[in-house]
Amino acid sequence: LQHLEAADFFGEPLIGLYHAALLAQVDENDESLFHVLRSMLLAQERSLPEEDLRSIYQLAINYCARKIRHGKDAFASEALELYNSGIERQLFNDAGRLSPWAFTNVTKLALRLKRFEWIESFIMRHGPNLAEDFRQNVLNYNLAELYFYTNRYDEAMQALNHVAMNDINYYLGARVLLVKIYFENDEINALLSLLSAFMVFLKRNKKISSNIKQTYLNFCTTVFQLSKPEIKNREKLRESIQITPLLTDREWLMKMLVRHG
Repeated sequence: LQHLEAADFFGEPLIGLYHAALLAQVDENDESLFHVLRSMLLAQERSLPEEDLRSIYQLAINYCARKIRHGKDAFASEALELYNSGIERQLFNDAGRLSPWAFTNVTKLALRLKRFEWIESFIMRHGPNLAEDFRQNVLNYNLAELYFYTNRYDEAMQALNHVAMNDINYYLGARVLLVKIYFENDEINALLSLLSAFMVFLKRNKKISSNIKQTYLNFCTTVFQLSKPEIKNREKLRESIQITPLLTDREWLMKMLVRHG
């Protein structure tokens, strides 16, 4: 690294850009390094080879994702901007079609930022760019998420009914969304039945990694506690939601804890 810096990256801006990406990852606590990377990327992206541009975009997005997981919400906006820019440049296409994971991640980020009208327009605009084989599945799942966040629970349920559950990611996401709908509608019997079945599925499924399995099991356990008529130790539950490392939908759980009070 010292050699590269001393040689001014041999006059190759691309080497300097990868160097900036490396520094941002080596010292993630120094957020100024990410902003240096972001500025360099904006200045050079039109002259970069597509493969390198895609790689550096992904490195920057992954940095944002790690920050978001550690509660740095400001990076949700950064990640959404990177995704949107990359999609416009067709960096997240596979065989000419938009990646369903990029599409879904944009939806999640926009909903987190409460950009509801924007994401509804995005879904309708970019949905046709998804591969036909799984287009309807991706659209229905993401519309269900949008409808949930905008309190259109009946529409969310209808959209979920059209999501094929043959993909484990959609299955897990749909179960969590259904749990949230039942909870918010105070359908406790349906909620408890779903939670029990979901936990049995998670414990028996050997194809899900242990970390992913524990993330969803922790979610189910927390919702079970929140569903009780009276929470005996609210502070202990609050702390558990805040510090449990493997836990999905942490923000929503905290919101439900506050509402329960």
